Amino acid sequence: MNIAMVVAKYDETGSSPYLTNELADALTVRGHHVTVLYVDWEAEAEPKVKYREGQTLHVDRTMPRGKGLVAMARKWSLAPLKYLSFGQALSKRYDLAIYYSPLFVAYPLIALNRLKARRKLAVYWDFFPYHQVELGMIPRGPIEKGLHAAELHLLRQMDVIGLMSPKNRESFRRVFGWKDDSRLRLLPIWGGSEQLPLREPDAQKYCVFGGQLAPGRNIEALVRAAEFLPADIELRIYGRGPLQPALEALIRERGLKNVRLMGQVSREQYQREIAGAWLGLIITDPNAKTDSFPSKVIDYFRVALPVLAITEEGSDFGSFVQETAQGGRKLHSDDPQQIAAAIAEMVATPQRSEWGRSGHAYYYAHMTADRIAEQVEEMAQAGLESAR
Repeated sequence: MNIAMVVAKYDETGSSPYLTNELADALTVRGHHVTVLYVDWEAEAEPKVKYREGQTLHVDRTMPRGKGLVAMARKWSLAPLKYLSFGQALSKRYDLAIYYSPLFVAYPLIALNRLKARRKLAVYWDFFPYHQVELGMIPRGPIEKGLHAAELHLLRQMDVIGLMSPKNRESFRRVFGWKDDSRLRLLPIWGGSEQLPLREPDAQKYCVFGGQLAPGRNIEALVRAAEFLPADIELRIYGRGPLQPALEALIRERGLKNVRLMGQVSREQYQREIAGAWLGLIITDPNAKTDSFPSKVIDYFRVALPVLAITEEGSDFGSFVQETAQGGRKLHSDDPQQIAAAIAEMVATPQRSEWGRSGHAYYYAHMTADRIAEQVEEMAQAGLESAR
């Protein structure tokens, strides 16, 4: 098949691949040609085209400048127009176009039907604009309602919408008032297919959290929990973001010696260091209204790290970790003492290694990019055959 993939995140070097890289590469290995339309919202540079075997990458980074709400509105309205600059790519016809949430990022291609494809698939994980409203990025009111209407209009142009879990599908139906279940499919989150080195945990007992340090993710509860951990257990937090100064202040205020902010490290270093941890931590906002499926579980499972999933009660992610993958335990609480007790119990139990092995086995059986590429291929082929 001739496939187009429209993205706002892509690693051109291949050294720190995103999920988009991994799916594009897996589809290429399966014999398809993948054209990637990549508008980088984080940087500024001239447009360019790159060619690889089986792939064509169109890149544009010329973002509108400025700060504040006005600048943000200008960026959200103008940046998607950059996709229209890829005339060479838009002059072709594709068997499948793959979009990612939010679809509003690429609204000109969809609303104006500028990217011609026989089938359109939306990989839909974060519900726009509700996810952004919960994180405080978009204000409630008329702006939220307008963006909701626009996103729903774009979703209706899709032939298939891939959602991460059954509860994620329920949230999608509720948020968008969606009735057409024939277009909804379960499409698990994925990661790389290559095996990573495994090793025994380090002598120093430490638990890890990796991700963007942003408000609305309840990371503060992990830091507060460190106050109640046994003295020999350390908490290491990887990542960067606007919440970092507040976390540093909280650590100073509580006098915590067992919490380390590790900052942003390379993907290779991160995978190497978490492989020696005793426990991988995942925490979500207990007040979230839409179900989430945190992607950091991929890195934990790949290095056979047992997982403690601290999630909102309505989420099925904790059940996925504990019952489906059998890769750890779930906890529905944001109480620091309860979190600390759960961490201490999991670190102390001999079952830790069993959880790690189970999560590792489940990942390579169900969640690698090549497995997902096969599912995407089946979705596309079924639609193409029915259209004949």
